[in-house]
Amino acid sequence: MKHPLIFFLLYSLFNLTSTFGQSGFIVQYEEGFRSLENAVRQDGTFYVADHIPFTDIFLLKSVGDRSSNKSDLLKLNIPFRSVSVCRQVKPRTITPDDPYYKDQWQYDILHAGEAWEFGTGGTTCAGDTIVMAVLDEGYELSHDDLKSNIWINHGEIPNDGIDNDNNGYIDDVQGLNTGTNTDKHDHSSHGLKVAGIMGARANNQKGVAGVNWTSKIMYVSYIADDFYILKGLHYILTQRRKYNESKGKEGAFVVSVNNSFGIPNLFPEDGHELWCNMYDSLGMAGIISVGSTTNSKTDVDVAGDIPSTCPSQYLIIVTNTDKNDKKVNNAGYGSKSVDIGAPGEGVFTVGLNNAYTTFTGTSASAPHVTGAVGLLYSINCCELANMAISEPAKAALRVKDYILKGATPLTSLNNITTNGGRLDLYGAATALTSTCGNALGTTKINDIQLLNLGDRIKVQFTGSAYKTFQYAVYSMLGVELINGEFDYSAFGSDSFDVDMTGLPPAVYFISIFGGKSPISMNFIKLK
Repeated sequence: MKHPLIFFLLYSLFNLTSTFGQSGFIVQYEEGFRSLENAVRQDGTFYVADHIPFTDIFLLKSVGDRSSNKSDLLKLNIPFRSVSVCRQVKPRTITPDDPYYKDQWQYDILHAGEAWEFGTGGTTCAGDTIVMAVLDEGYELSHDDLKSNIWINHGEIPNDGIDNDNNGYIDDVQGLNTGTNTDKHDHSSHGLKVAGIMGARANNQKGVAGVNWTSKIMYVSYIADDFYILKGLHYILTQRRKYNESKGKEGAFVVSVNNSFGIPNLFPEDGHELWCNMYDSLGMAGIISVGSTTNSKTDVDVAGDIPSTCPSQYLIIVTNTDKNDKKVNNAGYGSKSVDIGAPGEGVFTVGLNNAYTTFTGTSASAPHVTGAVGLLYSINCCELANMAISEPAKAALRVKDYILKGATPLTSLNNITTNGGRLDLYGAATALTSTCGNALGTTKINDIQLLNLGDRIKVQFTGSAYKTFQYAVYSMLGVELINGEFDYSAFGSDSFDVDMTGLPPAVYFISIFGGKSPISMNFIKLK
């Protein structure tokens, strides 16, 4: 006979932990569709509404869509493997609290809110601080929406007159002005606006949001001519090389550099080979370069443009799109040289004197892509984070590929760009997570339950990816006693059983292989 107190407690628990008023339940039932249909028909409270083919997962709904709770379902006494309430799902999006965010129309088009569910900048899965470099005329380092995101060269002691990090520059604490060899940058709205798009601090109840909320921005200024472009890019390259060679103890983890400048009507062979070759050097160190094409209705494949026609595989060239999601008429194109479009017509960003303003041109388009590179590195993908250190060039090309594959096709860009699409932050993020070996997080053993005092054990498990994992049971002396495999899938079980029959009572441990590293847990067999 059932104990009345236990029955009351169980009934209360089911009612407290369920969502009252729900008419749908997801159940796992191993005996098949017909068997379940017959079982629920006898009661008349529920019916089988749907089924995922080749699985044991069914959707049950209340007859007449009346209100039911979990306890009603359990009264059927059907041996379900699991029961969960079927709840309404809403698209995920993050909206920062910055007061001018409502004016940043580009983020709706770029699906930024959905992308920010995956990451908002800051650090990689491995803990590397993400740095995006900008090379431009000048900035405003005191702007409230940017000052907390300024990259600081911690290899330098401020104002001591010594080149502490031995990079050839004295007291380059806040980047470098290549014209003066100091970190004193000219006051310029162009570079400031570019930086604001890449990484204005977001969700701080101030101003606007950048593509990255908390990644660092390395300021490099003075772009008078080819020589100073080379000098600035070399400074950025040196910082990343130092980081790679020192395993993160020196330099900076620079992942992208913005180039919102150029020279029209010229090709690399017109004397700009060194400039173009620098993009290859940056890429080999792990840095994607992003450049804006010309602000004129010009086929740069025919007329020429630097850096648009630089042939580096580590370079992304960007043209301009508007609020109507069409290419802007006065923006360059080229089926061989221009890769992708991005919003740049009247986008809202930071302005001089701690203000906010609009920004127009391909110079505004490019930093959305530069910021996208930094954003992707902040997504929980340990595979990419580790690759960025062990194989930086490979990681850089992979990120470029995610950006291009995730783009939204536009008719106005078709056949006049290499990609035919416009940047989509969410598309790029999902392109990454769909291929990342660690997109689901950390592999872990949640619990081990003893069945029949340990003749069998049930291992509750969370995988780092949907794949086949291997396991082995060992004695405390490290002797392997049992081994096997477990398929972890989106529609399968999150546990597996191990038969321990015949092994004596003792302390054992189980190890699971297939994640970043093996994981283990001890347990006791009682008989």
